[in-house]
Amino acid sequence: MKRLIYIVIAVTLTLATASADNPFAGRDKVSLELEKVPIVDVLNMLARQFDLNLVLSGQVDGTVSIRLQDVDIATALDAILTANGYNYYLANDVVIVKPIDEESVSELDSRMITLHYLAPVTVKKALEPRLSPKGKIVILDRTKAGKDGKKELYQPNSILITDYANMLDKLEALVHQMDRPEKTVLIEAKVIETTMDASTALGFQWPSQVGFRMDGANSASNTGIGTGTNGTSNTTTSTVLNSATDAGVWDIEGDKWVWGRLSVEQLRVVLNLLEKEGNSRLVSDPRISTTENHEAVIKVTTVIPIQTINRFTEGASSSDIVTFEDEEVGLSLTVTPRINEGNTITLDVYPVIEDIIGFNGPPDNQKPITSSRSVRTRITLKSGETAALGGLLKENDIESVQRVPLLGHIPILGKALFTSSSKQHKTNDL
Repeated sequence: MKRLIYIVIAVTLTLATASADNPFAGRDKVSLELEKVPIVDVLNMLARQFDLNLVLSGQVDGTVSIRLQDVDIATALDAILTANGYNYYLANDVVIVKPIDEESVSELDSRMITLHYLAPVTVKKALEPRLSPKGKIVILDRTKAGKDGKKELYQPNSILITDYANMLDKLEALVHQMDRPEKTVLIEAKVIETTMDASTALGFQWPSQVGFRMDGANSASNTGIGTGTNGTSNTTTSTVLNSATDAGVWDIEGDKWVWGRLSVEQLRVVLNLLEKEGNSRLVSDPRISTTENHEAVIKVTTVIPIQTINRFTEGASSSDIVTFEDEEVGLSLTVTPRINEGNTITLDVYPVIEDIIGFNGPPDNQKPITSSRSVRTRITLKSGETAALGGLLKENDIESVQRVPLLGHIPILGKALFTSSSKQHKTNDL
């Protein structure tokens, strides 16, 4: 019975030149289609075709059936040898083929790689599953003599990889793909507190300058701000006067509500209107930059030292040890951005507002009583867009006392005849 052998070699010219240290550098790519061909014959064919110096260590037996399309010579050798229990290593410009379980001093090589962006621990975890059974990775730490003879550790930024020469090239290429600069996100936040009395509607009250349309017609004497976006199809649906649309559009015929979107500059205008027309004040206006998937924390807080008294008794004597622990009270905003495709950004947002509402404990060791308002959410925005979070309500009862000078402090009569008081209930929406 005749045995058919199909061999197809496709050549792609490259501009690289071969180097003495790596006989594969600058070689053309190869395509192979073989069926039950002795491994030795395939190796000899490749050696003649690519002018390689080839040495077979020990007996190389077995046949191979393979189909490769436009691969480099190193990948072809790996595919042919590894599947049959063999590997190879380079000694200068000589390719030495041997069984995998056969030890050789010259087959392993080491390469140091300097990292610029990723942590060495992260790279080590990513590369270890891809090492050969004999490969290993070491993180290179640098130390120097510090104070009192102690060693100070520099932040490591280099790794040493030991493996087969052909594996080192692949691992180094993978490191360069991973070790790239992370994208930076600029986050601008405005924290606004609005005071609502009994006549104020609960919620985020838009100024009258920001209107809405019904059935395609503008509401009376209102000028729109924003870009209309359909909530169901997420596509831009309207363009209104003065290159802007209203904050909302109700399409009667289509039975659809079209949300309005505000850019950063448009939102600044709206916030200015709120501050002028309502009882609103700007609590904080922070800006911070952070890299992708890294947490950004904005804090506007007051540090309160809290006293703790520990009493120790020994025999007939006792002593008190007073310590203080700092507690932060105020505003904190935690944001973690993630950059997506289509110029969109997903934000994990966690604002927390804490206020002191009183004190509790003995006169010489009072501790503050705090109230907290917080919300945790995840939102997706396009670059340059804004999102508003509301509903963090706080209720205050304010009592005002007015007295006639001097007369208002007379016992009994002063409070009854010369003093007046009023109570006011306020709700603040952050």
